Amino acid sequence: LQALGDATHTGADLAGWTARIAAARSDLTRVLKAHGLVPLPSDAPWVLAAAPGDLRVALARHAVVVRDCRSFGLPDHVRIAVPDASGLQRLDAALARVGNVGDHDRP
Repeated sequence: LQALGDATHTGADLAGWTARIAAARSDLTRVLKAHGLVPLPSDAPWVLAAAPGDLRVALARHAVVVRDCRSFGLPDHVRIAVPDASGLQRLDAALARVGNVGDHDRP
């Protein structure tokens, strides 16, 4: 909360930041869907997506790190932070190299 307090006193554009994150999250969701993943609705600076168990390992081989959600009680999901434009391109390319990762049973 201290960081938020500091940001509001320094004239940070929180509304602008929120809008940029929302737009980037929408771009992330579009990329995930294009590769057969099923992202859950989100207002956070990350997205949860149903994914096969080996997706995290497969993406790591391409220098893309996503969060395994087993510790959240979601063993068949990953959490992907909203990336900047270059990170989104890297994720898109890695997903293309991994193949259609959405070929699994969906919830």
